[in-house]
Amino acid sequence: MVAMLRCTHWCCKTCAITYFELQVRDQSILATTCPFCKEPSDLAENADTAAEYFNNLDILLKNLLEPKFHEMFHRKLRDWALLKMPNFKWCSKVRINSLMKLVSYVAYLYHNVCFYSARLDSLRSHYRLD
Repeated sequence: MVAMLRCTHWCCKTCAITYFELQVRDQSILATTCPFCKEPSDLAENADTAAEYFNNLDILLKNLLEPKFHEMFHRKLRDWALLKMPNFKWCSKVRINSLMKLVSYVAYLYHNVCFYSARLDSLRSHYRLD
């Protein structure tokens, strides 16, 4: 049996695995809540609640899910955290190619300077990918 983190609900391990795999694969990170009562319901509004909940959920999911789903959870959690940052922008110059296997596809624009672009140019010349 698996206990939900912020309420008193329980479910069998098989149901928990199925539920959280579907939530991680098909839904927003904010949808990874209790399947019965949807608690915690204030993840988008309360940063402290979200941080505590996602830290505990990470431990639970690491023990429940296959590594590919746990990694997907981490990617979605990272993307959600980045989108909450006021100076974050997705870089429009990123191309998905062999270089993307070497570096993250996420670009952080801070004060109108794309650090990723400078790093990308450096890696292109180093690995002679152009």
